[in-house]
Amino acid sequence: MNKLIKRTIFLFLPFSFLTLLLWKADLKTGMMNNTGTWTVGVMVLEEGEDEFDIRDKLNSDLFFKIPTKSANTGDSIYFLADPFLYRHRDTTYLFVETASYERSREGKGAYICTYRISDDLKEIEYLGIALKESFHLSYPQVIEVGNEIFLIPETQGGDSSFVYRSIAFPLEWEKSDYLLPQQIKDPTLVPKDKISGDFYYTKDGLLLRRSYIYKNDDFIIGEREYVKTGTAFRPGGSPFYADGKHYLPIQDNSHGYGTNLSVRELTQSGELKKGPVEYLLTPSLNIAEFEAGMHHISSIQINGKKIVAFDGINLLSDKRSLNHKFLIKYNYLNIWDWIFGSNLEPWYPFNE
Repeated sequence: MNKLIKRTIFLFLPFSFLTLLLWKADLKTGMMNNTGTWTVGVMVLEEGEDEFDIRDKLNSDLFFKIPTKSANTGDSIYFLADPFLYRHRDTTYLFVETASYERSREGKGAYICTYRISDDLKEIEYLGIALKESFHLSYPQVIEVGNEIFLIPETQGGDSSFVYRSIAFPLEWEKSDYLLPQQIKDPTLVPKDKISGDFYYTKDGLLLRRSYIYKNDDFIIGEREYVKTGTAFRPGGSPFYADGKHYLPIQDNSHGYGTNLSVRELTQSGELKKGPVEYLLTPSLNIAEFEAGMHHISSIQINGKKIVAFDGINLLSDKRSLNHKFLIKYNYLNIWDWIFGSNLEPWYPFNE
């Protein structure tokens, strides 16, 4: 009798999951675009406009093309991505992930370069390499905490989520700390004041939130909290203020990495409001650089106007391929979230 019960359970569980998958899953989730390379764009939003007006002002002329404005890094650069803007002493700086053929062949990944841009965007000046390591660097968030300026990138292969302190802005940085003693994706600080706030990041396909406080030259990090957002599960750039509300950009990877850029409203306490995501930027067949998607935005306000930076990726062909692992993984998470209506952290059986 016990064997019969065990066999019944063994057969029932996969059948139940398959039934849920067919009933509740989005079967298009695993269809991946055939994508090309990332580029970065910048634009000025006039007074009265905000980040939600970007989609109506987009065109290919806004993108910072490497072939026409190549950075003198000594490498053969093939894409720029993950732009972050920072205003320092009345000057706007742009930090970007920079990928080269040489580094890719060596398995070292990208590094971070810096540009100075004029307020009217008529001048974009390459300044140099801000940060280069033996491992991959991306998502170069630059932020002031306390009286220090920090560069807090994603550090794949670097064992920890390293924090770099500015010693001569914008090109000289020293490794000073880490947020967590582990690799995490897209760590994004949402300040409450000069020394404390929350930071969002992704680990094992989950969007997670922790508190932070900077005290005695050290980041003190709180307990992790799972944030249920479905396939929009990776932070996508700087938080911004528009229409009287604070928003956090979140990448939506429903049809592959960098499918769409969505936003969720932030409460006054720094938490994401529950409810559906709102899409900020979506693929556009009228703009080549956005045909396959986008995943990042950063903005700063200057005298009533805003400078906004974003990235996009082009489509190599209309063909799509099925990524069965992606299909199973993220539909599993969506089904888990649907079954457990609260923010109960999923049992996660997958590798990153």
